Amino acid sequence: MATLKIGHRGAKGHVAENTLESIKKAIALKVDMIEIDVHLCKTGELVVIHDEELGNTTSGNGMVGDKSLAQIKSFRTKEGYQIPTLAEVLELIQDKVILNIELKGEGTAEPVLKCLQKYPGAKILISSFSFNELMTLRSLNPEIPVAVLTEDDLSMAFLQARHLKAVAVNPYYRMVNRDFIADCHRNNIKVYVWTVNKPEKIKKLKSLDVDGIFSDFPDRL
Repeated sequence: MATLKIGHRGAKGHVAENTLESIKKAIALKVDMIEIDVHLCKTGELVVIHDEELGNTTSGNGMVGDKSLAQIKSFRTKEGYQIPTLAEVLELIQDKVILNIELKGEGTAEPVLKCLQKYPGAKILISSFSFNELMTLRSLNPEIPVAVLTEDDLSMAFLQARHLKAVAVNPYYRMVNRDFIADCHRNNIKVYVWTVNKPEKIKKLKSLDVDGIFSDFPDRL
């Protein structure tokens, strides 16, 4: 099986992360999957942004959860793009590629499932560092594909993945080794590593038999 090309926050190395423009770029680069991050805003909509602090990537200030959708829509990224909603991303992607939705904020599991009901054809993977969010998601939907994110504890992520009947573990790329990958594969768990931009590292990880690689520059995959 070929290693999946996964665009990190769209095609972050080319266009401002988590924007519709970045996602269009990733699709143009023929990725297999696109990863985005979601938070809930004050009026209940899911907005696509990595940090809960608006000032880190946009012209706004304060926390995403304290702002209405109208306020968030009035802000711009440093490059002048609008912050999209999850619904807008789903409209754009349709079923062209797999959408990996990372649950960032608390309480995002149920609203994400509600939003997805309107897009029955969408190809989805839901991931999070929060075991609680993934457990909530799993209790509401026993079927939807989930992935456990980790940056520090492979064995815990592996146990959580088995408990959740997850399809994948998404670890920080420096952590993985051949034994861990083989263990996952024996349990029908895929390994998608993040975030790899250097060609020599990409080559090395492919040789370890990872199933997918997140990159800011998906064209390098």
